[in-house]
Amino acid sequence: MPHGGILKLEATNCGRTDLPDIADSRLEGDRFIKIRVKDKGVGISQENQTKIFDPYFSTKSQGGGLGLSGCYSIVKNHGGTMLVESRLNRGSELYVYLPAALGSAKKQVKEKGVPVIQEKQSARRILVMDDESTILNVIERMLRKSGHDAVTVKNGQEALDSYKKMMQTDQSFDALILDLTIPGGMGGKEVMERILKLDPEAVGIVSSGYSTDPILSNFREYGFRATIAKPYRYKDFKEVIDSVFRV
Repeated sequence: MPHGGILKLEATNCGRTDLPDIADSRLEGDRFIKIRVKDKGVGISQENQTKIFDPYFSTKSQGGGLGLSGCYSIVKNHGGTMLVESRLNRGSELYVYLPAALGSAKKQVKEKGVPVIQEKQSARRILVMDDESTILNVIERMLRKSGHDAVTVKNGQEALDSYKKMMQTDQSFDALILDLTIPGGMGGKEVMERILKLDPEAVGIVSSGYSTDPILSNFREYGFRATIAKPYRYKDFKEVIDSVFRV
């Protein structure tokens, strides 16, 4: 909304009979949470409405095209879906549908349990590359919870510089977590190629929010030891980290 306006956010419970046909065909279950975001912005053309969830698509001159695609990936991985309605110069409405939790939330947490660290590990030094500060903070907290140290960088050049600097001290990183896609710069694939030339024993873990990327299913061909998919869940994240250090 470049000229200002009102942004409305609503959340309601709904059943399957309340779903539009397109959402009904994508969702499982009977109860859902519907989140509606409505703005008074410039709107989205009919042609572009089919592209807004595509990675790197953006109508903004300064846009990276990863915001909505990232949101869509997170919602989809949680069993939900997203829809959009918009008209040029009339604003847009975005709908998020997520499966509703049944019963007491406290009871579900108690039944599922909370992941805890049951074994003491020696701390590992891990280099993490991601262009999103929020994601870097999440990974850093997870690594600390797992007993490891994290050094975070936002692009490929910083990752290479940090790795070279560490090697000059006769030390090295124990592992790297590299985001596959960095807008306008080296992504995880190229960074891993360059680091393996410096250190053939480097332990790389590739990370991405796009589960269909062929590198994720063939990560070993690109020199990686493991893969971590976004959005991160602590239990899965810790298992991957442990696996690359397991003798």
